[in-house]
Amino acid sequence: MAESGCLRDMQVNNLEVDSLNVSGYNGKFMDFLVGTKGSIINATGATISQQNGVTGEAADDFTHDAAYTLVANAESTFAGDGSAPTLVNLPPATKGTLCVLRITGDIDEASPFTIQTNAATDLFEKQVICAGGPGGVGGVATTGTPAVPTSTELIYTAAVADTNFLGEDSELFFYCPRDNRWLVRVRHVPEGVGSTGAFSVNTLN
Repeated sequence: MAESGCLRDMQVNNLEVDSLNVSGYNGKFMDFLVGTKGSIINATGATISQQNGVTGEAADDFTHDAAYTLVANAESTFAGDGSAPTLVNLPPATKGTLCVLRITGDIDEASPFTIQTNAATDLFEKQVICAGGPGGVGGVATTGTPAVPTSTELIYTAAVADTNFLGEDSELFFYCPRDNRWLVRVRHVPEGVGSTGAFSVNTLN
């Protein structure tokens, strides 16, 4: 039997939920977990070119100009090719924010592609980031501890080959479970066998 204030001994078949908010985890968080984009489908993101990314790399840290910054609660695209170092910024890390970066270019040259937070106080949560879930290729552990994370940049470096794991139409999901913190999930479409390429992290003060 159910107890006061509790939900017990219940069987549910074919449950449909249009909106879910549990202790601050809403539909955007569910999209982040499963790889869907229903909560942001009507938003317009940024269209970032290779040259936009080169401009971002040349700019001062945390400049976050609109030309190379992802839009909060939207899907943005990046048409990079790895021919020169590039950088994009995330939007401000505000609790409940979801943004998606879809790769639309063929990144098969070896110059680094950096995803930088919006400010030195915005950090990647302590986590392992890799393609295809735990044990996937290209994995890296962010720096710091769960209490005090320190990474402000996620960097992808491809090989000069047609075998990189972060191929065209790959998607990177970023979600803020709390202010000033980012979680990352990578859903990759490999080029060829997808055995090359790697993530790394960096900390800027």
